[in-house]
Amino acid sequence: VLTDDSANAASVASLDSINNVKVIADSKLEHVSVGVASKLVAKVMADYKYLLSGSSTYSKNILPRVGALLDVQPISDVCEIKSNNTFVRPLYAGNIMATVESSDDTIVMTIRATAFEHSGDGGSAAVEELSLPIPEQKSNFISIQESQSERPELTTADRIVSGGRGLGSK
Repeated sequence: VLTDDSANAASVASLDSINNVKVIADSKLEHVSVGVASKLVAKVMADYKYLLSGSSTYSKNILPRVGALLDVQPISDVCEIKSNNTFVRPLYAGNIMATVESSDDTIVMTIRATAFEHSGDGGSAAVEELSLPIPEQKSNFISIQESQSERPELTTADRIVSGGRGLGSK
């Protein structure tokens, strides 16, 4: 877990089936760049074989960089794990499912969390704080400005009704 506050690791530690949580906590990580984050993750991965992350825009930005630093091919959007190095992932906008086998020593992948059962809460994993030097960022965070719109926010809508030419005059 890369965070500006080590207390953020508690939510990961409370998941069932998690035995140990590694956390790098530093105030410089509040708005960390993907370049710095990928360097830190690659350093930690020297001791591990698997790096799994939920499929998100953030992980899809970092993991290819981690893969490049580790000289491995990341596998994205894994929906099923068949063995230690064989995985199923969608291709062509999900129209086909491909079974892929990795020959890399280290496996870096994003997973579609909705394809797997939730492990549940109630765990009490040990949290280990790692002390790594934070690389210098070449860019600095200035601000976040939320755009204002009169249109409804589709990501939070309970129902979305859509129409178009296909409906005709119905």
